[in-house]
Amino acid sequence: MYALEAVAQHDATIACWARILRACDGAKLRIIAAGGDTDAVKRRIESRFTAHGTAPHRLLISGTTSLGGFLQIVKETDIALDPFPYNGGTTSFHCLWMGVPIISLTTEDEIGRIGFGILNSVGLGDLCAHEFSVVERITGKRGWIMAFRSST
Repeated sequence: MYALEAVAQHDATIACWARILRACDGAKLRIIAAGGDTDAVKRRIESRFTAHGTAPHRLLISGTTSLGGFLQIVKETDIALDPFPYNGGTTSFHCLWMGVPIISLTTEDEIGRIGFGILNSVGLGDLCAHEFSVVERITGKRGWIMAFRSST
């Protein structure tokens, strides 16, 4: 799994992503964050996830990278998690271009509907959810995810 762009600063986002990790045995979450290549930022991110029951070894934290480096990371990813309440944009398009499905939580405000707009316009509106439990249920469909990845 890959968290788009950076760890959102909202506890609800981290709590949801931690629940997804607990539900997906063996899964790891790749987080690309400004300063993610420094010990201080890694420890800060790890402590926020640890507070929600996620072991640090399940997090792959790195700093920002070039577009080529980012696309290589995406290529090695099974599924991307759209941050909320502020959804991704360009990175969402990059993930879809690379054949990686994005799971997006749609919120009521404009900035929280970008993921829905992107996914719905390419026929993947079913990957959008309006509540955390649905995000977790979609993410748990490993068979579907692998079929999607092999078809793109």
